[in-house]
Amino acid sequence: MSVPGWVVASSIVLMACVAGACAGSGAGYSASQDGGDEGGADAGPDPGPTGPAIYVSTAGSDLAPGTSPSDAVQTIDAGIALASACVGAPCVVKIAEGRYQESVKLVDGVSLYGGYTVDFSVRDVTEHTAVVASSSEQPSVVATGLVAATTVDGITIEGPDLTLAGGGTPSIALSVASSGDALLISNALIVGNTGAQGVPGDAGTGVATDCESTPGGNGGADGDPASGGDGGGGGSSDCPSACPLVGSDGVSDGTAGAPGGDGAPGQGGTASADAMGSFATGAWTGSTGAAGLRGTNGTGGGGGGSGGTKRIRACFSCGTLLGGQGASGAPGGCAGGGGSGGGQGGASVAVLIVGSQPVFQNVTVVGGHGGTGGAGGAGAAGTSGATTLDAGLQSATQQTCGAISYSSGAGGLGGPGGSGGPGGGGAGGNGGPSLGVATLGGVGTLGQYTIKPGTGGAGGPGGTSPGLAGASGLSGATVGLQAF
Repeated sequence: MSVPGWVVASSIVLMACVAGACAGSGAGYSASQDGGDEGGADAGPDPGPTGPAIYVSTAGSDLAPGTSPSDAVQTIDAGIALASACVGAPCVVKIAEGRYQESVKLVDGVSLYGGYTVDFSVRDVTEHTAVVASSSEQPSVVATGLVAATTVDGITIEGPDLTLAGGGTPSIALSVASSGDALLISNALIVGNTGAQGVPGDAGTGVATDCESTPGGNGGADGDPASGGDGGGGGSSDCPSACPLVGSDGVSDGTAGAPGGDGAPGQGGTASADAMGSFATGAWTGSTGAAGLRGTNGTGGGGGGSGGTKRIRACFSCGTLLGGQGASGAPGGCAGGGGSGGGQGGASVAVLIVGSQPVFQNVTVVGGHGGTGGAGGAGAAGTSGATTLDAGLQSATQQTCGAISYSSGAGGLGGPGGSGGPGGGGAGGNGGPSLGVATLGGVGTLGQYTIKPGTGGAGGPGGTSPGLAGASGLSGATVGLQAF
């Protein structure tokens, strides 16, 4: 039997058979040495159980009583509800061939038998396939808290296809929890499907929250060691002992401050080393790629140098003309924030067993596809440094003594601030794992089954950045049988 959208390996990769079950038990289970065909295809025609039954067909109606082939209900859940209400013991549920898009909740003691023709005259699980596939994010078949013996026979169970879904939700075909050994799955094919895409990372913020860039100090003749850029040099002074012939002999303006330095880029995020994810109380959670680091802030420009001073020692009692103050250096830009990491793609789990010991007889488990990892968030660019270069700038001063005009030097312009460094891109999320059978908590003997592994999901791309991009996520793990 083929399953649309799936390529099933021709050879059996894993045969799981515990010695006690292979040697025979009260139920008479035996291990197939050649692996058998998919889904118990070698079972052949089988009349199925006799006695009171509820009938389910895709052509039925949930308003019907379901007590005969001509009055079949349309959904398996409706059939289970009617079967559980049968007088005395629960009725069995007989299911005609077709595809049932629902999440089926098993009920204590209500057994399901697929493989019937639409008129229920013939039962052959190979030729007349009944497929259960959830159309939501819920598992396709759920067994929780079963105590009484319950059988699912001759049914194909496919996990929900979450290719177009987001949030990293796992796709689970069959979920069994807290049900002891009450559940028997026989002559069945259980097929994993595709997990949801991982959550994308958020882009970094445009400005670092701790940015307190300040302007460089006013320039002095010896520079400004507190600024990012070097301070401008002071202008040349002139201090003659007698009246000069020229008003500004040798006096010059201060020079401009040097530009501030650009901030360093933040490192890109690294992929998580966890390509499996984990289960806690039956719920799967994926890993997350590391966030990119923020860049560093740009430094302020250097202050401009002071202008040269004109000092008259003895000439008509002229005073000293101080050079103009240099401008403050412009503030540096703020760093860009790093992008956050992408989330892991959803796991594909064909069978999830939590604290239960279901028995498999002639069951084939086919692994599905893990979801694609979420993309890492983009790192933000840093802001440019300020370019206001004349803050606090003082011009030259002039004075006339006798017949001569004297002037000092003007202060120099401040240097521009350096740009903030860009944030690093976040790492992409890892691809979701493909798990044939995942177990949690004392599962023990499972019986006779084969597993054909699927494919782990592709890792998400790393976040982009004007500086350093994030790393791509790893491919998801591919495992036939995994205990958590």
